[in-house]
Amino acid sequence: MVFRWWWGFYQSPDLLWIRVIKAIYGSDGACVNFISPTSGLGPWVGFIRMFPELRQKDIDLYSFFPIRVGDGTITSFWHDVWRGDVPLYSIFPRVYLLDLHRHVSISERLSMGLGLNAFKRNPRGGVEQEQWDNFILLLQDFRLQSVPDKLGWVLDMSDTFSVSSAQIYLDSLMLFTGGHSRIAVWWGVNLPSQITMDSLIN
Repeated sequence: MVFRWWWGFYQSPDLLWIRVIKAIYGSDGACVNFISPTSGLGPWVGFIRMFPELRQKDIDLYSFFPIRVGDGTITSFWHDVWRGDVPLYSIFPRVYLLDLHRHVSISERLSMGLGLNAFKRNPRGGVEQEQWDNFILLLQDFRLQSVPDKLGWVLDMSDTFSVSSAQIYLDSLMLFTGGHSRIAVWWGVNLPSQITMDSLIN
């Protein structure tokens, strides 16, 4: 379920349930920084709370689903991982604080240009100037394409998510016992008792 939900959340942004999630938790569904809501119940809250615990067990959904940027319309410029291995805001925190438009897509941000007129002020030297120079250098040759953004899937040569490839990967980690039964106790993740390894992918 976790793998399938993450795939669907990014690939099908116009679905009603995804629009509802974004209206409640923000455009990233509260998943970018794995920020768990302080209260609330329901499947999505449980989904968010699983992220950091899965990451502790070397199951990092971001690493399985790299973003393939096309027209840049549904990928967050600052908060998604699309240029390098971490979000741009964490690479260039000083530039991020200067930006007047921090919550826009790649397409929207590039259409504004990367000139200083779109920022609060000019860099003031030191680390700030260094980050600005590296920021421009990283993006100056980037070009959008005339195809939609999509998620890749590193566990299959087709680059498309499949339950079978996810199952093979999870099997290789030996995270469960008794075939497709409940998660092994030694895994140590505090999941609801009804969640099984099957539910992570189906």
